[in-house]
Amino acid sequence: MELHEAYTQRRQAELDEYDAEIKTIEVKSTLVPPDEQMQFYADLQTLRAQHAKMQQKLGELRESNGHRWTDLKEELETAWKDLQNGMQRADQSVKAG
Repeated sequence: MELHEAYTQRRQAELDEYDAEIKTIEVKSTLVPPDEQMQFYADLQTLRAQHAKMQQKLGELRESNGHRWTDLKEELETAWKDLQNGMQRADQSVKAG
């Protein structure tokens, strides 16, 4: 298996796991106090947007090659960190609530 293919498959599996975690956080959101729910839902909406961006970047990465693949991989890694940070914030909000 080529490095390019292995990388995109691994990232897709991780993205699928994040999708499941986002759904779990949505369920747990019922535990957030009402006065904090608006901020929590805004954060959750941001998470969904970050997830969608990752899915788009991953699709672009699958179709790319050469220097473009390297550039997209760097963009994907940056977006990945944003998604991870958002997941941590949302998870902490649910636990704090």
